[in-house]
Amino acid sequence: YAYSRQDDATTLADNESGDYVISDAPSGLYSVVMEKRGVLATRTRGRDLLPLNAANAIPLSFDISGDGASVVFVSRQIDLVPNDTNQQPDVFLWNRLDGTITRVSVSNEGRQSNGASYSAVISRDGRKIAYTSDATNLVASDQNGKRDLFVYDRDNRTTRIVSLSATGVQADSDIFDDIRIDSTGARVAFATSSSNLVSADNNGVADVFVKSLADGYVERIDQIKPAFYSAGLDGLQTINASFNEDFSKVAFTDIDDSLDHEDTNEQPDVYLLDRSSGSLNLV
Repeated sequence: YAYSRQDDATTLADNESGDYVISDAPSGLYSVVMEKRGVLATRTRGRDLLPLNAANAIPLSFDISGDGASVVFVSRQIDLVPNDTNQQPDVFLWNRLDGTITRVSVSNEGRQSNGASYSAVISRDGRKIAYTSDATNLVASDQNGKRDLFVYDRDNRTTRIVSLSATGVQADSDIFDDIRIDSTGARVAFATSSSNLVSADNNGVADVFVKSLADGYVERIDQIKPAFYSAGLDGLQTINASFNEDFSKVAFTDIDDSLDHEDTNEQPDVYLLDRSSGSLNLV
């Protein structure tokens, strides 16, 4: 079971086998975006509000804003918005307040992506959406031929590539699909095997990075070694870390007993890292 929940827990996005997104309002009314047997539809008390029938309706990824008003998801459907002819999984934004669906994974000029998008998350305030994509035409400067991390600003209606070093150099390896964005959209966290995002990255393994969108600063979180798995046809990869709202603290699992002298069980354990103080505690 995987859930994405709004702040007051009245709206729940549920990915039981990637099947549906549920919204349960305080009034007792509920809406369901069902994606089973090739049918995507929103319902309230069993009544169809917005049927969206298609053969490729199962979402690859989804997330929900803090107030439950916005749901972002990745879908192969081609009939959610007009002129969707790229035959690629795209990132969409469903505004629950007015029922509109907007395609997010387009360039600033409105150009369709020429590659698949795989994962999407939305900031708690609902303003920024981060997603991974193989597309090379979302921004003019994308020339590395790798899966990159992009951020869409809903207020400015702009898309930017953010999987860059502090000096603007693109990552030299794919970005994992399990990504994070903080509550205000000021930072993103991601994992990659890239060796050129920070200086002296010569460990030869994938690392977790935190990127500031304001000044471009990139930090490698040395203590976290990403665990990843393949799931489904798209081989989605995940990091074994959970961040709090402002990214100041990170909880993660690791099998490395050398992280704490009291860790002698030779089993995966949970650690809490305080990025402000640098302290690391075995939980």
